[in-house]
Amino acid sequence: MRTYTYHLFLRNPETKDCDVMTVKTDAEEYLEATELFRRLSLHEVIPKGFVLIGLNVGLVTEGSTA
Repeated sequence: MRTYTYHLFLRNPETKDCDVMTVKTDAEEYLEATELFRRLSLHEVIPKGFVLIGLNVGLVTEGSTA
């Protein structure tokens, strides 16, 4: 099991407000970009009206699968 920590850089195109948030997701195998984007599209914490302008991998940690 791996825990991926991502830093999302968001901007509201209408108000020009910016926000940075950190999200974590777990995966049994390596997480492919398409799966990451699918998970992010379903993430409920991302503020309405904001768009993704940048993404950094903050940390990937491996844990036990037991």
